Amino acid sequence: MRKKLRTGRFIDGIKDIALGTAATPSGLDDFLEFPALAYKIGRSEGSGWCGSGSRTSAVLAGLDAKAHRNFVWLPYVPGKVSYIRACGMDVLSGDMTGCWIVRFLLDGQPCVGHIGTYDMVTAPLSLKAKAAWKSAVASGRVRLISGFDPIAHLPAAARCSNETQLVSYFALVERTGRFHTVAMARSLHSSSDDHWRVIGTYPMRGSAFVRLD
Repeated sequence: MRKKLRTGRFIDGIKDIALGTAATPSGLDDFLEFPALAYKIGRSEGSGWCGSGSRTSAVLAGLDAKAHRNFVWLPYVPGKVSYIRACGMDVLSGDMTGCWIVRFLLDGQPCVGHIGTYDMVTAPLSLKAKAAWKSAVASGRVRLISGFDPIAHLPAAARCSNETQLVSYFALVERTGRFHTVAMARSLHSSSDDHWRVIGTYPMRGSAFVRLD
């Protein structure tokens, strides 16, 4: 999927992704398992004379014959640890504002999760999500493989919100286990709040520890 998130490319439809119905695993009340619904980055269309201008791809439901276009969406749920079971596809999640994205084993099954902290680190929902993760690890049912904070240590070029555009960050977990942060901007003067320009995709280093203090 990373190859389709090229700098300068426009992406439409991320906020229209259907979430599916979540289930709570027995004994882990603040974990939410979402179905691994498949989406794809559609073929790009060019604007301007003979399509020579900027190119836009739409997010579409379903699988593409080309595997590098496909991904699974992992929702963010404040106060919860949302997750999907690994299914051999890239996983995208967001918007990211300081939450940790984790690869872990749940009862021996590989998963990708989003620890849903919210606002300040001491906010009630943040404390709830962090407590849920720590309790699950302490129980032995969850074992961390690796994780990362998608907005930590980003280059200055990725932090370019201003009076004309709003930058949002998305976490990309490739099926190989590599982590990336995708920075995308939308114009504050656009009639659409779901038309995003890719600023860049940045490789991120995974950690064997989740820092939730």
